[in-house]
Amino acid sequence: MSENHRPEWASLGEQQAERTPWETGRVSFPADLLGSWLDVMTRPAEFFRMLDPGVSFSRPLSFYLLFIILGAGLSAASSLAVTPGEQTVAPYVWLFFFLSPFTGLLALLINSSLTQIGVRMFVKNAQPIHVTARVMCYAAATSVLSIIPWVGWLAAGIWSVVLMVVGIQGAHGTSAGRAAAAVFVPIILITVALALLFIVLAMVMALAIGAGA
Repeated sequence: MSENHRPEWASLGEQQAERTPWETGRVSFPADLLGSWLDVMTRPAEFFRMLDPGVSFSRPLSFYLLFIILGAGLSAASSLAVTPGEQTVAPYVWLFFFLSPFTGLLALLINSSLTQIGVRMFVKNAQPIHVTARVMCYAAATSVLSIIPWVGWLAAGIWSVVLMVVGIQGAHGTSAGRAAAAVFVPIILITVALALLFIVLAMVMALAIGAGA
């Protein structure tokens, strides 16, 4: 998609813009949830281009929380199934599950904010942060992969990042390269800044210990 093009929802009619079952209200639960999940996982480019930012944010947010909690539950069940003898681990596994809505909301806030910084840096006609947050919400659809023992969290994370890039490209009407830069560059910059801060603090502590010896 050309950088000069606006997102597809900006020029399509209401009927086309409401192609996501979860946001239309025309399909009963859980068929609407399953339908949107299948759309995100199997045809993400079309799915994100058709999102209507005018729909209440409560819909993508509820989608996000449902899949974050589901993913945490599947991950907990998978972990306990493959390590049935490790009873000491069970309390921590279930603690992670019960805290998942709160840690999920914090992660959504951080990821949306960082990605929006990247969007402002690399996308010419950037949309507001709620459009970016909407993409982050639906990218959580991959959390169901957490049911796979040992590597499920990794597979879910990788595919989620892919969906973020595709989502930013479609929702903000930009190129794949700019969308990837918007997702990855802020993370890289924050990582480098934290690494430099750690090095500086380590040097200060070393000098302080040396001076006190």
